[in-house]
Order: sequence, then structure tokens, then C-alpha cells
Amino acid sequence: MNIPFVGGAYLGRSPNVNAQECVNLYPVVDREGGKILALYPTPGLKVWHDFAIKYETVRGLHAMDDYIYAVIGDTVYRLDVNKSVTTLTGTLGTTSGQIWTENNPTQIMIVDIEGGKGYIVSGTAVSQITDPDFPIPTSLTYQDGYFIVTEKDTEKIWISALNNGTSWDALDYGSAEGAPDKAKAVIMDHRELWIYGDDTGEVFYNSGDPDFPFERIQGSFQQVGIGAPKSVVRLDNSLFWLDDGNQIRRADGYTPMIISTPQISYQIDQYNTVNDAIGFSYVHEGHSFYVITFPSANRTWVYDAATGFWHRRSSFPDDPDSRWRANCYAYFDHKHLVGDFEHGKIYELDHNLYTDDGNSIKAVRTTQA
Repeated sequence: MNIPFVGGAYLGRSPNVNAQECVNLYPVVDREGGKILALYPTPGLKVWHDFAIKYETVRGLHAMDDYIYAVIGDTVYRLDVNKSVTTLTGTLGTTSGQIWTENNPTQIMIVDIEGGKGYIVSGTAVSQITDPDFPIPTSLTYQDGYFIVTEKDTEKIWISALNNGTSWDALDYGSAEGAPDKAKAVIMDHRELWIYGDDTGEVFYNSGDPDFPFERIQGSFQQVGIGAPKSVVRLDNSLFWLDDGNQIRRADGYTPMIISTPQISYQIDQYNTVNDAIGFSYVHEGHSFYVITFPSANRTWVYDAATGFWHRRSSFPDDPDSRWRANCYAYFDHKHLVGDFEHGKIYELDHNLYTDDGNSIKAVRTTQA
């Protein structure tokens, strides 16, 4: 009798039947035959830079040109490839909570969700956007020279002046009007603008209209919304996000396909809070990973787009049900870098390391009954 030991997480048909755990391990398959070959260990976390700041979250990482920028608490730091640190002048209005970052050729824009403000990083200075026409932002993306934000509690999306995030015009907005749904998140993919609401989604393109350049693409309306604005990411030539029904979706063209198993969705359903989920993605050795962490629930799930299998990650050997330390991600200097959710540290993902910041990585595999 063959015992199917190697596999992903929760492959049974119901939450309590054939439930399987896979923590800090991911399956590798035969590309030609599709046969599962082995379980590989997830990467360790090697300290790339320690800011020696206790109990401050690395809220965001953003790579631009020859630097990586880290937002820790209310402060923005700039590091070069030699890890030389410059503390930027000016601060954010809050010390915690989710942020969005994007850049044009000369500026980085930061949207602070908790504080409802926008900031521009230029050179070594951080300045709040003070244009009176700038709305209360809830998400941020960049396309064709424009910073684009969603406005809190409205259907509106706003665009900045061309290549200038400090300038906003009271007439430069459009609306996602396919259904009476507030715009919650916006992201650019393949030069198309995806706008997510609580219950629906729409896709716009740049038509070049001088009044407002973005128009809806006919046939792109989706009767699926977003459950956590920061869950949406680009990966594997597509978009991934947590929908309004606690399922993980992947865009197939304009069709939102479900990629979470019923068991993954069951687990998410048990969490008291899901709208604070944060996602990021990275690619390593032919595997495209979508990482989604539920901070309030203290869980991290990971989907491997190369195999279709799920697994969990945890940085706590005494409690493998806890989350992974990685809170945000950036690719810089040919390295996969992540920021710590609890302390001011940046780590490099190292697949030859079997510790997370010195703590042993506990790998767990539970097969079906």
C-alpha cells in the first residue's frame, strides 16, 4: 500500500476529512508527469540589516534605482547596496498600519491608510501632499506617468498630474460605476487599471482622453469584490487577491478563478478579522509564490502557482500555528528582501538557511488518515 505522504495543505473534500498539514515545506513536482516528487524546505530569514529598533513594524519596502527604502514606524530610511543608511527628513503622521508605495521616474509616493494621508519622497526628504484637491486615499498604484488613488468611502479614483505626485486637480477623477460599490483597491497590471470594490471589480484602460484618460473596458465587469485591499498582488502574469467571500482568486483574463481549496476557505472563514490581510509575491527557482498573511489571525498561507499547492509558513518553532515574520517584500540587488512584522529588521530569503533570525524552522507534515 502506498502512503501519500508528500503533498500540500488541506487537500481533502471537507474541512474535517483527509485534512493535511504542510508547514514550512512545499511540494515539488515532475513538470512532465505531474507526479509529486518531494517536499522542499521554505527559505530561512538571514538578517540583511538590523535597524536596532524594537517593537516597530517594517511597514513597507520599496526598491527604486540604486536604493531600497524602508518605512519603519513613522520614519523612512534609504539604504544602498552597501547597506549605508540615510534617515530621510520628514515623517509620516502615524507609526503603524498599512501603507502603499509606488514610484514615478523621480518620486516615491506613500499612502498611509491609517492616517488618511499621502506623502512624496524626493531625494532625502519626505513631504506630505498638501494640495487641497488631494482626497483621503485608501489605495495606490501607478500607470503611464500618473499616481492613482481610490478615495475613501466613494466610487472615485483620482489621478495626479503627469509625473508629479504633489499636484492634484479637482476635475481629475473617474468612477467605477458598473455597480453601486465603493472603490477599495486599485492596481495596474499589463497597463490596465483594475479597480476592486466590496462586491465587484472593473478594469479600465488609458484611452488618452484629455478630460480623463481612463475608461472602462467593455466586458471586464466582475461580480466579485475584494475582502482585503492589501491582499491584491501581481504574480505569474496575473493578479491574485482575497475576494469578498474569503476565497483566494486568480485572474484568468477578466475571469476571477478560485484557487483556494474548500479547506483553505474554511480556515479563513474561522478568522474573526480578514480585511487586514496583506499579500506579496516572489519567484524562486521556477516557483511563483503568493504569500498572504492575516495579522489579526496570526496566520500565513502561501500558494505555489507553479504546482497549485498550498502550504503555511511560521517563524515560531514553539507555535507553528503562528505567522511568518515577513511583513512586506522587495527585490533589491538580486536579493529577495522582507521586513519584520515586529522589529526593525530586513531579512534576506536564504534557501540554504534553516533558521528564521536564529530560531530553528520547525517543519510539519501531517498526511491524510
